[in-house]
Amino acid sequence: MALVAALLAPKLSFSYPVSMDIGAFAIDDYTDNGGGMFDLNYAIAGGQNFFWSAQADVPPYAGGNTSTPTLAVDARNTQVTKAFLTNTYSGYGNREYADFVYFGGHGIYGQMFLGNYPGYGYVTPADLNLGVGYNRWFMASSCSLFNGGAPASVWQPAFKGLKAMLGFKSYVFDNNLSWDLYNDFWLNWTSREKSLMTSFFDSEANYGYKHLYPTKGLEPGCLSAQYSDAFWDYCREFFKLAPHNYTKAIANSGYYYSRVIGSPQY
Repeated sequence: MALVAALLAPKLSFSYPVSMDIGAFAIDDYTDNGGGMFDLNYAIAGGQNFFWSAQADVPPYAGGNTSTPTLAVDARNTQVTKAFLTNTYSGYGNREYADFVYFGGHGIYGQMFLGNYPGYGYVTPADLNLGVGYNRWFMASSCSLFNGGAPASVWQPAFKGLKAMLGFKSYVFDNNLSWDLYNDFWLNWTSREKSLMTSFFDSEANYGYKHLYPTKGLEPGCLSAQYSDAFWDYCREFFKLAPHNYTKAIANSGYYYSRVIGSPQY
């Protein structure tokens, strides 16, 4: 049986991503964006800590095969317009230059919300076109992005080369532990050799849930692009097995995974 399993297993080769540049879009001050929802306290800090923990954790464990991450985009508050967030130009300083994009702010039923002023508003999956340049991974620290329908159907229009999207079906709450949260995520995915989704789910169980226990909870999810190999998809991909190239994923969504932690609110 062991021989049969070995013959059927997919061929694995260590490669590591070519680069892991970060794009951060975060809004604390919704008042200056026209209101519509309450101000936040830690969305910008979350984006900064997502980058700084990547810079701390990726280079030592990538075997010299991944360039040191840069903060290619650092958009805050009024800078996070709909036009800027949805711009698909792949030059430095734009979303599609970044390998991994982070959004911190409000969300509602499969949409991100930027504010009530003209030029902000709601951002739908069809607005995003993620992955037409170099963007391969996306994380949204915002409520309900995977709620309001089957995630693979709702978010299918956004997948234009993106490999995987991390987000929440439940409400997610302002968190002053974002350094611990994202340091845990990056260590999980790199040196601890967990899959992308397990790295995300475990870090949320450890530090997303820590300040909510025991009255609230979370339901984080991971949506993979369509994948042609029956043994694997991008949510189950290990950092050191990510291909060393900039090849786009298939422009379609695939499997969705989630984990219920504590008592989520929806």
